[in-house]
Amino acid sequence: MKSCWDPDPKKRPSINEIYYISSEWIALFDQSFINQFDQAELIRKELIDSKKLGPEFSEKPHPKAIYTSRSLNSYISKCSSIFSKCSSISFTSNDYTSEELKFDIDCE
Repeated sequence: MKSCWDPDPKKRPSINEIYYISSEWIALFDQSFINQFDQAELIRKELIDSKKLGPEFSEKPHPKAIYTSRSLNSYISKCSSIFSKCSSISFTSNDYTSEELKFDIDCE
């Protein structure tokens, strides 16, 4: 990569060299993905052959997990009652004292 930045254009790689190097990178990149898919396929076939597929072999769900929809009416009514209690509270108060102060600041 640094050779592409060389100030002397004669020291920079030719387009053929860049093509060759980038082709090697792409081949290595593709090969790593091919290897990962091959390994995953081997594991999948081993699971099929061992007959360890199905819900009895999967991880057990968390007891509080919810996998179906359920009504929100109870939650909405709770929120509504809390909101109505809060809205009856008065937040206005005149129990404070405000005093205006004047400062004479000389910046000399």
